[in-house]
Amino acid sequence: MDKTWTLVEPASAFKRRLGQDALFTLGNGYLGCRGFFDEEQEGAVETLGGIYMAGVFGRGALKAWTGMDRELVNTPNFFWTSIRIDGELLLQRPGRIRAYRRTLDMRHGIVTRSFVWTSARGKRVSVRFERFISMADLHRAGQRIVVCPLEAAVDLELVAGIDAGVTQHNMVTTIPLPIQPGRPHLKLLAMEADSLRVQVATLPDGVCLSEGQSLALAVGNAVPEAADATRGPRLGTAFRARLQPGNPATLSKVVAFYTSRDGDDARLLADAMREPPAYETLLAEHCRAWERRWHDADIEIEGAADDQQAVRFNLFHLMQACPRHDSRVSLGARGLSGEMHEGSIFWDNEIFKLPFFTFTDPDATRSMLRFRHRTLPAARRHARELWFEGAMYAWKSGDDGVEETEMGVGAYYAIHIVADIAYALRQYWEATGD
Repeated sequence: MDKTWTLVEPASAFKRRLGQDALFTLGNGYLGCRGFFDEEQEGAVETLGGIYMAGVFGRGALKAWTGMDRELVNTPNFFWTSIRIDGELLLQRPGRIRAYRRTLDMRHGIVTRSFVWTSARGKRVSVRFERFISMADLHRAGQRIVVCPLEAAVDLELVAGIDAGVTQHNMVTTIPLPIQPGRPHLKLLAMEADSLRVQVATLPDGVCLSEGQSLALAVGNAVPEAADATRGPRLGTAFRARLQPGNPATLSKVVAFYTSRDGDDARLLADAMREPPAYETLLAEHCRAWERRWHDADIEIEGAADDQQAVRFNLFHLMQACPRHDSRVSLGARGLSGEMHEGSIFWDNEIFKLPFFTFTDPDATRSMLRFRHRTLPAARRHARELWFEGAMYAWKSGDDGVEETEMGVGAYYAIHIVADIAYALRQYWEATGD
């Protein structure tokens, strides 16, 4: 394994989950998924699950100078999983986990996590999770779970589904500050157990989100039992099988997702789920897309392997968070990796991020500069409010360009953001002639 292309989390980092899960975020510019554990249950205080879509904002709990703050919406969790071994729920607990390892493959945008879990009866089971957010198809993702008993036979129950009961946690998500109690922010519109589809709407904006999944479980030559496991806001299918030592069960899931920002989200999802690609096909296309991106964007340096790894880690997160497909949004300070800063765009986008895209992916820079052009009317209104001529861009902007900074924070003095945007625009023109 080439260290410069991978990030490995040892068991010793297990307790630093809030920060670690952000490092293992995956995305494609349309959607970002934090590195939460697939089998984790909603409400775990030691972590912060979250799947966020670019441009899907709701109203936050903070009072900004122009009204209620806008924040990225935590969308239904399509990686939700529940695993039971001989009836016992599999959870990561101290003393029950051995050989833990989580790896981010930056060359191909894949996160894998593996460990050996010991049940209360002393039975050992190896578990491996794999996930990716497709860079080849902005509206698809994949998940694979492999469960294998090591010494004794076990009864497996594996529930794979979509959790539409997720909540918002707001910006207080960093140690030692406590996570605020979750806030409901989604209205369930439809849940179809037979077609494995969910549709929700954000509150109060009413953006519709549709998600669907196709599932396949393989257990050697055996045919596992399958039954509807939908409960409340969780859509799921339960698979049950008797596993012999060394005989693994492999679940493959292909997910599709759309929003009303794309058009008729329910119809688009139905079309996408009519003939979903095989997991292996989707993964291969995703890997090829990442290889093409790295061909244009990789930066090789002389020196220690740790330094090369750090460079690629930063480039990886920049590329996977960039919404190059949609000029209605831009690249937030935290990308799509969490709720801190509520998904807002700051001045550092033009100064620190855009130069990389200008020289490796100028179409992405053009899209983000078009976002600033689209929000120019809001910048002009903001200037007039402060008795200025011309335009004053928001220090902290959502998708509408309105200033979202809380009262008492120094956005009044951050006028340099106007020059930052002008600098990025000129640099793009000098580099491309556009």
